[in-house]
Amino acid sequence: MSDFTPLRPPAPTRLSELVFERIAASIVSGELAPGAQIKDDEVAAQLGVSRMPVREAFLHLERIGLIEMVASRYTRVTEMTPEIARDAFEYAGNQAGWAGRLAAERMTDDELAHALSLLDAILAETGDADAHRKRLDDFYLDLLAQSRSRQLQLASRDINLALARAVHGVESVPDDLLAAMGDGYRRLREALAERDADGVERIIREIHAIYARL
Repeated sequence: MSDFTPLRPPAPTRLSELVFERIAASIVSGELAPGAQIKDDEVAAQLGVSRMPVREAFLHLERIGLIEMVASRYTRVTEMTPEIARDAFEYAGNQAGWAGRLAAERMTDDELAHALSLLDAILAETGDADAHRKRLDDFYLDLLAQSRSRQLQLASRDINLALARAVHGVESVPDDLLAAMGDGYRRLREALAERDADGVERIIREIHAIYARL
C-alpha cells in the first residue's frame, strides 16, 4: 500500500479529482503494483479527506481500467496484460492521429517550429528509455494543445493515463521495432513540416500500431 501525504486542495478543485490524480500517478509509476489492494478508509486517512471523495475516485479509476472492485471483498490494482497494453496503444493512436490532423491545420508557424523541434528531440534519442518517454509525452501533449479541441483534450486525459501505464511496463524494444518507429517519426516530421494533415494522422496511427506490437 502506497503512503500518501495529506491533500491541501485549492477551493475550486473537486477533491475527488485530486484523489483520483494522486492514486492514478501511483499506479502508473508502479508505486502501487498490479494486484495491490487499496482500501478507501486507509487512503482517506492518509490524504486527510473523507471516504466520499475516495470512493468517487475509485469509481473513476475503475472506469478507465486502473483498478477493479468487487463489493465487500476487495479493491485492487488491475494487472497489465499484453492485450490491455495493445488496446491502450491502438485507442491512443486514433486520438493522437486526430489531434495531429487538427494541429497540422491550426497551429501557427511558431507552434509548428516548436513541434518539429520536439520531434527532432525524439529522433535524436539514443537509448535512454525514460528520456524517450518524456520526449514522446512532450510531443503528443503539444499536438493535443495545438489541436485547439477542448473536447479532444478532455477525452484524452483518461486514455493517456492508461497509455502511460502501458509504456512504463515496456522494459525493452526489439531492434526491428525501434527501426520501424524511427522511420515512422522521420516520415511524421516530413508530413508535419508540410502541414500534410492526412499524412500526419495516418503516420501517427501507424506508429501506435508498432507500439501495440510490443
